[in-house]
Amino acid sequence: GATVTPSVATATVTTSQSDYTIANNIGYIRLNNTSGGSINVSGILSTGVPNGRTVIIVNVSAAPADVIQLTNLDGSSASANQFDMPGAQPILLSQKGDATFIYDATLSKWELVSTN
Repeated sequence: GATVTPSVATATVTTSQSDYTIANNIGYIRLNNTSGGSINVSGILSTGVPNGRTVIIVNVSAAPADVIQLTNLDGSSASANQFDMPGAQPILLSQKGDATFIYDATLSKWELVSTN
């Protein structure tokens, strides 16, 4: 079998993000929140995403106050782009925190696999 290594990308965000777009080959996204406070990410654009695609999001912000909150079923993003969290609670990514999601085409949602 072949080994598939996802590509890594780093992006700086200064405001909350809806339907966040990442390239199809990116499996590990390093988000650098430079807003000086907490921001929300309400979903990842799912157009053309295959069933089972995995994405890892990590907060690489320099300041501890620059939290990234991944919101649950947030209407700021289109339904098929939303995160679906256990217990319907948001995930707070503090500095160096990460969350892994898999796209479930049957549910048309990004399902949380793990968080740290």
